[in-house]
Amino acid sequence: MNIVHLINDKEFTGVERYALDLCRATMTAGHRVVAVINPRAKSIVRMFEKEHVPVMLLEQNGLLDFTSPVRLSRLLRSLEGPVIIHCHNFKSGALAWRMKRLMPEKRILALVTRHHVKPADTTRARLGLYNALDGTIFVSQRVSNEFYSASPAPELRHAKVIYNGTVIPSETSPAKPLPGRAELLYAGRLTPEKGLKTLIEALASLPDGLDWHLTVCGQGRGNYVMPLVRFTRERHLQHNITWAGEVPDPALYMYPGTIGVVPTITPEAFGLSVVEMMAHGMAVITTDNGAQPEIITNGTDGILIKPDNVPALAQAIEDLIKNPARAAELGRNAAATVAEKFSLERMAAETIDLYNTLFFNT
Repeated sequence: MNIVHLINDKEFTGVERYALDLCRATMTAGHRVVAVINPRAKSIVRMFEKEHVPVMLLEQNGLLDFTSPVRLSRLLRSLEGPVIIHCHNFKSGALAWRMKRLMPEKRILALVTRHHVKPADTTRARLGLYNALDGTIFVSQRVSNEFYSASPAPELRHAKVIYNGTVIPSETSPAKPLPGRAELLYAGRLTPEKGLKTLIEALASLPDGLDWHLTVCGQGRGNYVMPLVRFTRERHLQHNITWAGEVPDPALYMYPGTIGVVPTITPEAFGLSVVEMMAHGMAVITTDNGAQPEIITNGTDGILIKPDNVPALAQAIEDLIKNPARAAELGRNAAATVAEKFSLERMAAETIDLYNTLFFNT
């Protein structure tokens, strides 16, 4: 099977992680894969090349871009047999649809993975595109529900919810917390919608006498991050927080006994960082405003709180710091949940099954 992924974002985010994981998994299953990436997205190109995924550089600049369709058509003609063009937004979906129109002699199937929690665009052109595509994947039921909440509701062919997945670690990081000290981890972009400010304020409100340490993995703009750093100094928390920056592998900071905090304010389409932390046996505290309730059963394999709620977050953190046995129980249950429902192998198998469905029923 020939699978061509169209990736036109400029920064490596959860969308690109999804695409990269899917490329690796489908290559392992014996399929031919090519990732078509914007040449200005150098960090994305490096990540795919590091994982030995074949890469083609292509601008993908929309309807007024006449060069990209020509170059992409050359790639598609060079692939023997039918091709699935897997897109990760509907802008790329429009390019895939153009390929189907430009190359009627070659069997091309186009599908899009929807990664965002928002209603469908109901312009006539976009509604037509939705219906023209051969398939649509939603990374959670929340994403699907929000998409179909638009009026008029779009019509899709072969639409399916396929949950994102993560690698199930064969062993956890050798790192161990200091005796008596609670280790916390934040891993993600340092942006307002991810809720790091809420987390810092919650930690500042914890009662005296608790021994804790937070590692922050990720990068962000100085006008957002520096005020938070100053706030921690003003509250004399600078020795409790390590700003690790962008790290090659956040999993090195994930191990049982650590409390993972994902305080996102805007709804998560899936919440890959939540699942990654759970897979490593961490007790995770996150918000309930996106797909997280589809992943976590509150109080069983994680803790769900309302978004942007400093007192609620502080209380959840304090409870787990004071009760490490409870945190360990949540972590064990979390690892079992991910192994059962959210493995990368399961995601790849369901996606390949959809590819086959498109081939035989389109």
